[in-house]
Amino acid sequence: MTSGEAGAQFDQPVVTGTGVTGEFPLNGEATVTITNQNVDFGIQLPITKTATGNTGDASFAFNVELVEKVENEWMVKESVAGATVTLDNTATGSTVATIGYKSNTAEGSYFYKITEQIGSDSYVYDQNYYI
Repeated sequence: MTSGEAGAQFDQPVVTGTGVTGEFPLNGEATVTITNQNVDFGIQLPITKTATGNTGDASFAFNVELVEKVENEWMVKESVAGATVTLDNTATGSTVATIGYKSNTAEGSYFYKITEQIGSDSYVYDQNYYI
């Protein structure tokens, strides 16, 4: 709805991990609730997607998992984040996946496995993983 008249109904904004979208009423109110994770600090892992020959809008989802090496195999300990790269009629897009830590997290090296979720459309998806 685009009317700014008093008493007009507006769609509530949608809040995602990357921002707020929707229509906000002129001289009105909109409620936005933000739920923060219980972490003390975070790091950002950049993720870039290239879709060669892309001529439309497309979204690509990624998983980020904490892993550890056990007998030469990377084992998933827990899923820690997700991220979506949106291509708006472009071939390359990027985003960041944020990983939160508590201040009492043990000192050491942490390894994360990034994988692309395979979609059901005609795009070719990267079936590799990156640590």
